Amino acid sequence: MGNVNSREQRRIQKKENRESRKIRREKHDAQRSELTSPHGDDLSRLRPGLSGEASLIVAEEHTAPRVGSGAIHVLATPVMINLSRPPP
Repeated sequence: MGNVNSREQRRIQKKENRESRKIRREKHDAQRSELTSPHGDDLSRLRPGLSGEASLIVAEEHTAPRVGSGAIHVLATPVMINLSRPPP
């Protein structure tokens, strides 16, 4: 018992390879679905080196304490992130 002939080894290896490919495909598909933001923005075209511009005159309603993301009166991170999104 415990000995496996070469034919059985090949069968087992093929089965493991199929399982590995299936897992790899599932991970790949999951990563592709992550290319969409929670807001539905398509992020698949984002590449290193892209640039953009946005401007905002910061008012009290844009500060971290007002938004609930901190205590210092600076531009809140969620507001900054929203600046990078295209208008609806």
